[in-house]
Amino acid sequence: MEKQTKFGRLFDDGREYVDLRIDTFKLQMVESLSTLFSKGIGFVLMVLMVALGAIMFTVALTLLLASWIGSLIWSLVIMGTALCLVAALIYLRRDTLFGDSMVAMFSKMFFSTDQNTTTDATK
Repeated sequence: MEKQTKFGRLFDDGREYVDLRIDTFKLQMVESLSTLFSKGIGFVLMVLMVALGAIMFTVALTLLLASWIGSLIWSLVIMGTALCLVAALIYLRRDTLFGDSMVAMFSKMFFSTDQNTTTDATK
């Protein structure tokens, strides 16, 4: 009888440990996803503000260039060519500009080795 109660307690403790590990995993995923979404929203807002500023600057530069050369059409062609060159440079450098930094950010976010996430059983 005593062996069954010890086995029953061991089984219950094991089930409780697994439940706690599942809860810990869920909480870590909630934290990681909320961090990811908040950084994503902040990044989108920053990109929109930079894009708006770039559009205003491009329009002003195009109008200035049109007043210098005397033709709005040719100033638009020059600015379009310049923007295509910038886009080509960004495309060629996309792995170093975006890939490596995003991998580092996501790996820190999802695979952090924070000591606060350890359970009482591992201390």
